[in-house]
Amino acid sequence: MLESKKTQALAALCDNWQQAWPQALALWTRYPRLSPPRWCHTVADEKREKLEHSFAMIRLSDHAVVISLRQVHKLGIGDMALPVLAHEIGHHIYCPANIQDYAAAMAAARYCLPGLESCAPMVLNLYEDLLINERLKNRHHLPMDEVYRRLRSDESTSLFDMYMRCYEILWGLPAASLTVRAVKKSIEYDAQLAARVVQVYANDWMTGAMRFAALCFPYLGGQELEAWFNALADTPHVGSGHTASIPVESNPAEQGGIMHPANDPLVVGETGTPAVIQADADEHGVTPGGQYREPFAYFELLKAMGMTVDQHGAAVMYYRQRARPHLIRFPQVKSRGQTYRQPEGLDTWDSGDPIENLDWFQSALRSTVLVPGYTTVERVYGHVEDWEPGRLAPDLDLYVDCSGSMPNPQVVESPIAIAGAILALSALKAGSAVRATLWSGARQFQSTDGFVRNDIDVLRILTGYLGGATAFPLHMLRDTYTGKPTRPATHIVVLSDDGADTMLQQDELGNAGADICRRAIESAVAGGTLALNVYMPDSERFTAFLSTMHAQGWHSHLVSSWQEVIAFAYEFSRQTFGQQR
Repeated sequence: MLESKKTQALAALCDNWQQAWPQALALWTRYPRLSPPRWCHTVADEKREKLEHSFAMIRLSDHAVVISLRQVHKLGIGDMALPVLAHEIGHHIYCPANIQDYAAAMAAARYCLPGLESCAPMVLNLYEDLLINERLKNRHHLPMDEVYRRLRSDESTSLFDMYMRCYEILWGLPAASLTVRAVKKSIEYDAQLAARVVQVYANDWMTGAMRFAALCFPYLGGQELEAWFNALADTPHVGSGHTASIPVESNPAEQGGIMHPANDPLVVGETGTPAVIQADADEHGVTPGGQYREPFAYFELLKAMGMTVDQHGAAVMYYRQRARPHLIRFPQVKSRGQTYRQPEGLDTWDSGDPIENLDWFQSALRSTVLVPGYTTVERVYGHVEDWEPGRLAPDLDLYVDCSGSMPNPQVVESPIAIAGAILALSALKAGSAVRATLWSGARQFQSTDGFVRNDIDVLRILTGYLGGATAFPLHMLRDTYTGKPTRPATHIVVLSDDGADTMLQQDELGNAGADICRRAIESAVAGGTLALNVYMPDSERFTAFLSTMHAQGWHSHLVSSWQEVIAFAYEFSRQTFGQQR
């Protein structure tokens, strides 16, 4: 009986909230594009939608608003449909509105919380709620204060005191209307600053997010923050399920240093040059002057946004973006035009010729009596090309050194990984197949499953890490290029340092490396290139290595820094093969 009454109550609640949805949309836009909310009636519904602690949340991946009617009923806010729904819609229309702006704001907030970056999602959520609620209360006169009054707990923290006091100031409410204890003078001052940040940066909310984060910094770090925030959090899974590419470039706002709102003349009304706290690079690679984030910082940003991606997957996204500006058409080689057989006449068929060559019809036309060698004939064919000779892009066989001297591409930016991505994605763009091999010590390698045309498969290999000794995987060349060419024309590229001279060592079967390399360059047809960062190019050992490889037909490109490898990857395709287009 009790369960039946609860079900009926939730059904009636759902009807009321559904009726309030169009009115809530109209407060923000005349042209709504949001789908109706996802209503959760049970705990199972909440788990399916990943609604964990709060009674409401949004997702940008499917433009969803999720409401737990079960919790709404439990919290006693069933009559607050319009303010709650309007608030959630505000996240979709106002801030963050889209995944790119959310990423920029999240990065800015993390930058202003050195050492406490994990608090950035909470701080950003609080700031966005301030902006949305201030507009709904003062412009549309919705009872946003009543929602907080019903949700507040008897327990409090310094951050909660400052946050609630900020609402009291914004809405002209008496002190203690929303706060649950006496507010200290320092908290009162910070609440006044927070209110000014909301008012000043209402149309530039990303800059305001940085000021608000700097203001919140001294209040963070305590475990007691999580409990009261969870009840208010409605953006923990904003990026969940999103597949959009998040920019790897750092925000311009991050390059000017951290400014506390007390030093912002727009906030406090002072004149003169504001004081700025300059931030040095931290362990996550976030630097004021950096153009690109480090891969680990990029991964942490995606996690903070609620995107479901592992560190390796984040590295794949990172290096695809780093390579994209450098992509050009991949090298092409000449190919024969397609040919077909064309009948050219008749010839005598004798008893010693293959029986399948006998043209029975033409022979019967000559005589009803078939006499081998006299009345029997066969058709003679020639071969004709049906179009002019064309050009085909060769496949790419890419070998990337991943010994201990190379950086881990999942943690810090790896120029050799960027160069490999440029070459591989250029080949895939041209329709070629690519085999990517990451190599380190003896029998220590990772490779795609043969030659593939899937960019994810290739990039996951290129962004892996081995970090061992140095020994080129000669068995890969030996097993692929034996005897006459048996596969399409292939270009072999080796990205390494002076450890590439291990190509001339013996393989595990005792075969000479020089013989393996020679057969590979001959069988590959499209050539081979060594792109090497060498510290002592004039050493006797390395000179002998290059002399042997050049004699076999290998080309070499030597650089003096890893950053130059990126330029090589672009210039290699443009200069070496550009004239063949």
